[in-house]
Amino acid sequence: MHESGPPPPQGPRPPRQPGHQPPPGPQPHSGPQTPPGHRPPPGQPQGRSRPGQPPAQQAPPKKGSVGRTLAWVGCGCATVLLLVMAAVGFGGAYYFGWFGPEDVHASPPGPCDLLDTDAASEIAGNGEGLEVYEADHSYAYGAEGLECVVTPGYGAASGHEVDLRTTVFTSRVDGIRKENGVEAATGYFYGSRPESDGSESATCPDGRLPLSGTANGSGHALYRMDNLVVEVEVLPAGDEAEETLDEAGRTQAAVDLLCDAVSGME
Repeated sequence: MHESGPPPPQGPRPPRQPGHQPPPGPQPHSGPQTPPGHRPPPGQPQGRSRPGQPPAQQAPPKKGSVGRTLAWVGCGCATVLLLVMAAVGFGGAYYFGWFGPEDVHASPPGPCDLLDTDAASEIAGNGEGLEVYEADHSYAYGAEGLECVVTPGYGAASGHEVDLRTTVFTSRVDGIRKENGVEAATGYFYGSRPESDGSESATCPDGRLPLSGTANGSGHALYRMDNLVVEVEVLPAGDEAEETLDEAGRTQAAVDLLCDAVSGME
């Protein structure tokens, strides 16, 4: 057996000559290196930091996704605003009458063409001085009316005056508001409702149901057709004339003349 002992002393290493290459073999390195073709997992540093250098920083988030999100939010807010404005616009248009029903009648038909003047003449009386004439009856904003008058004439001993009126209510613009003709006609129709005696309302032979009754002693009947109102009145006799129809008879005569007039319009 050989005894082990301290290694023999070595002298100083001779200086490296210029152009001398280190011997082949593994060289010292400062840290682990990544094998070729291998990438470290995300978030893991690719090498050991050198002394005095800060640790590796992660890349900041991309601004593209944030911009797209803000763009979508902006588009959504703009869409909601447009929808609200559209709703307000349509609601205002309805409120100011711009979406109401359209006028059907542009001008009133000739009332004397609609009235059965022979039947009206019998009610008025066939004495001398009987008159049949047409007159203007426009009296309201947005309305144009004509009237056919059949009267016993001045100084008649008996009979009743008969009036048939045709009134058309046309739509008109007043500032930003549109006054609708059909709505105006409807308001006039129900606002002119005659007094009823409590009996069942008269019905036309074709099923129409006019408003009928008495108004200041006159028999009164009226019917609405879109923006047109047709009405007939049979007035009481004059102070010196004799009545040939009582109050109920005047109302029924007005209904009969009205039903005949409106049935001839179709």
